[in-house]
Amino acid sequence: MSNPASKLWQTVVCKNGVVAAWHPSIPFLMGWHSRPVDLTQIKEQKKKFLQNIQKYKDSTEPIKEKGPSDLELREIFYTNMQEWRPRYRETRLYKAAGPRELKSIPSSKMGLLSSPIFNKIGNSKNEENKEIEFKENNKFIE
Repeated sequence: MSNPASKLWQTVVCKNGVVAAWHPSIPFLMGWHSRPVDLTQIKEQKKKFLQNIQKYKDSTEPIKEKGPSDLELREIFYTNMQEWRPRYRETRLYKAAGPRELKSIPSSKMGLLSSPIFNKIGNSKNEENKEIEFKENNKFIE
């Protein structure tokens, strides 16, 4: 390795098979690896945020009816404005599609509904035999 501190690294294998390694601590240069935090900018953002909260609290209309504007949503979620606009294309498609019909239960699952668990407790043996035959015909495993 090109690091001069790498010459000081040591690796040792103990008698019980444990591998131990040691390296000297490398100094962290603050000026090269970090930036100072701008406290004035943070205070301005906090002040603006508190003003927006106070604005909503003071408004006479409830927030649910009004809601945040597109610009505020974009600032909150860091997305473009188009995500908050209504999609007229989808509403037209839903209107043109008409009402949907309920799907019928497949015949293979009807056997589960007629199992002894869902029937009355006092089933006769004939009814149970019919049920097993129904399951065998529909490839159910008993």
